[in-house]
Amino acid sequence: MITSEFPPKWGGVGNYSFFNANILAQKGHKVTVFTREQKEVFKDHHKNLKIVPVKWLKVPVFFTTSMAKHAMAEIKEREDEFDILHVQSNMALLQQYHYSFLKIPIVSTLHGTWRGERSTVQYKHLSLNIESINDLSIKWFSSMLDKYEDHAIKYSNAVVIGARSECKAVSQRGVKNIYNRVVRIQHGVDTESFDPSKKDPDYKKRFGIPKNHKVVLHVGRLAARKGVAEVLLSFKHILRSMSNVKLLIVGTGPLEKKLKRMAIELNIDKDTIFAGVVPFDELQMLYASADIFLMHSYWEGFGMTNQEALASGLPCICTNVGGAPDIINNGKNGYLVDVGDAKAMAKYSLKLLKDEEFRVKMSCSARNSMLSGFKWHDMVDAYLELYKQVLDDPKNEKGQPRVGKKCF
Repeated sequence: MITSEFPPKWGGVGNYSFFNANILAQKGHKVTVFTREQKEVFKDHHKNLKIVPVKWLKVPVFFTTSMAKHAMAEIKEREDEFDILHVQSNMALLQQYHYSFLKIPIVSTLHGTWRGERSTVQYKHLSLNIESINDLSIKWFSSMLDKYEDHAIKYSNAVVIGARSECKAVSQRGVKNIYNRVVRIQHGVDTESFDPSKKDPDYKKRFGIPKNHKVVLHVGRLAARKGVAEVLLSFKHILRSMSNVKLLIVGTGPLEKKLKRMAIELNIDKDTIFAGVVPFDELQMLYASADIFLMHSYWEGFGMTNQEALASGLPCICTNVGGAPDIINNGKNGYLVDVGDAKAMAKYSLKLLKDEEFRVKMSCSARNSMLSGFKWHDMVDAYLELYKQVLDDPKNEKGQPRVGKKCF
């Protein structure tokens, strides 16, 4: 596997890659992960899993091609050890010649595209400071990576996409897979780590929250496309109708200072808590203990925090982007709103915050919705089925590819 993110560097792709690789290892497969060199080495993994750090260019956006190139050189030297290569794109991008570089087949999972991400990055959301260099690079330079994404779509022996929305985006791109094997495998979630049993009745004391107050939770990077400004606007509307509520924002990012200033300007700063990055066990507890979860992303390749919240029994109110429409059943386990509609987000929030019986009922539905077909083991089993199909027909020289599952 090639992935630019892997523990101790978490994140959506890191989370996805770890559970994919670790569960494969648990099932008896030998997995080698090639990932970026990091200061710390992650050791909490299965004995069948080996991690190989590779060099990479420490430049926003372009690290994706540099680390992949170094990884491919390493893989070529020990190619006989492997049956299949799984590349986690768009965070690791191969050059065109790489797809004929190896004798083994290549499966590429598209975690969204740079084209999709930059389409939602607007200058009004950015801060012209060093912390925003990643968002600015996405806006200015990510178009240079489009051709590498096209190579992944066209030349991979199989292409995997998580969300229906991204299936549609890829189909509109005009690039056809030469094996006609583009499939959708839904993202999984760790239903053991994210579980309502992790609830802590006394957690409010740590944040200075009165015991009789409700807690609205947001988890995510404070970056351009995450729409945290709309979360603050929604919370402003919530406070107009009820006073015993706090907003808890977990995460850091380039817009942190700007968002804190916005909270002051909206006069909601006394009721808004910027908690920064929290340890994993505390994150699990917060998901399980809060009352509702808000996510107002402008775009997502899939969006894993929604799943983590649902698995924790936390009703979600989120924008109708990425994988949200695939996992949210309106009025059952959460609500979907249009991008930019902060008032609708506030309306549904108040409906849940003011009706405890309804909120508890939705909490149960949220948990159950992730237990039915969204466990990590379900996702890995689907991958194993796909790997087998690809290995049975790795490179069809006659140009008569076997059709895979439909990406719809």
